[in-house]
Amino acid sequence: MSATAAAKREIIRQFFEDIWTDQDMDLADEVLDPEFSFVLPFVTLENREAFKQLVLHNHVAWQDLTYTLLDSVADDDEKGAAYWRSKGTHVNTWNGIEATGNQMSIEGITFFKFSNGKLSLALVQNDFTTLLHQLGVSELPKRR
Repeated sequence: MSATAAAKREIIRQFFEDIWTDQDMDLADEVLDPEFSFVLPFVTLENREAFKQLVLHNHVAWQDLTYTLLDSVADDDEKGAAYWRSKGTHVNTWNGIEATGNQMSIEGITFFKFSNGKLSLALVQNDFTTLLHQLGVSELPKRR
């Protein structure tokens, strides 16, 4: 059964404010499909459990990590989108970059696909270049 546009906008809000910011993994189990795919420009996570680990890992790397939903849209079909801002303090290794103590604030957009009332796909584009600049690096370290 397909969720209404309003219900989808609420799930999008929960995705950023309750899952990303508050680390509510029980809610993640409720609103994310088990095969939820999270796609960033540099990595694709193929399921809900991998995404949950990313959220928890990022909260170790970024003290006071928050995501603020700035705007969202959803339709009565299976699509939604969000414009958001993320902030935090880099206090532990993240993607091979040792802690800098630097503050970061970036904005991004995420396109969502819903299936049976749950999020099944998130395609993320963010201001990654600004994030790297705020950390004082020009690129991610090479993985070995």
